[in-house]
Amino acid sequence: MWYHNQIFIKPIPRYLLSHAFWTYIATEDKDVHQAAAGFLRTYSYLIRYEIDFRKAQDAGLIPLNDGQDAITFEGFAKFIAPFAKVENDAVSPRHHYGELRLTRLNWMARLFLRKLTYHHINVQWASYLNIFVAPFLTVFLILSTILSAMQVELAVESIEIDSVRTEWKAFVQVCHGFSIAVIIFVGVVVAITLSIAMFVVIHEQWFTRRLMRHKDRAEAFKRKQSAVV
Repeated sequence: MWYHNQIFIKPIPRYLLSHAFWTYIATEDKDVHQAAAGFLRTYSYLIRYEIDFRKAQDAGLIPLNDGQDAITFEGFAKFIAPFAKVENDAVSPRHHYGELRLTRLNWMARLFLRKLTYHHINVQWASYLNIFVAPFLTVFLILSTILSAMQVELAVESIEIDSVRTEWKAFVQVCHGFSIAVIIFVGVVVAITLSIAMFVVIHEQWFTRRLMRHKDRAEAFKRKQSAVV
C-alpha cells in the first residue's frame, strides 16, 4: 500500500492488466470479477491525466512493464477507459461508495472484526493512548464540574439563611444561583454537542443516500438511452 496524506491506495497487481485473466475470471468466479472490476473502476477515476499516471508509477501503484513491453500512458488509458463506464450492478457493493476514512475503519474493525485496529496510524503507544485518554478526561472534567456545583448547592442549602449575617446573605444567594447555573450550563453544552454529533451523522447518511439515488437514476437513464439507440 502507498501512504500519502493519510490516503491508502492498493497497487494494481500485474495480472489485472492481463486480458487473459479477465477472460478467465469472467466465467470462473463472478464475485472476484465484480471486485476486480470495481477496483479498476476506482483507478479510472483516480488517473485522468498523464501526470497522474507518472505519479502512480513512481509510487509503485502501476507496474512499470507488462511482460516485455513497457506500460505507457496511452496504453493504460486505452485499457482503463472501459472500466469508467462499468455500472454499480457489475461491481461488488464495496465499490459503490467512495473512500473510507481509516479512523472509521479502525472503529468498525473493533466492532465487526474483533480486532483492536484495522491499521495502525500511530507509531508510538503514547499517541495511540491519547485517542482513548482524551474522551475519558472530557467526561471526568464534566462530571467533576457538576459534582462540585452540586456540593456547593448542598452546602448552601444546609445553611439557615436567617442565621447568616446580613453582609453574607447576598453571597449565599449568589452561590445558590451560580451552582444551579453551572449545572444547567454544563447540561446544555453536553446536549448541544451530542445534538451536533447526531446531526452530522444523520446528515452524512442522508447525503450519501441522496447521492446514491441520483447516481442510480443517472445510470438508469443511460441504460434507457442505450436501449433506445
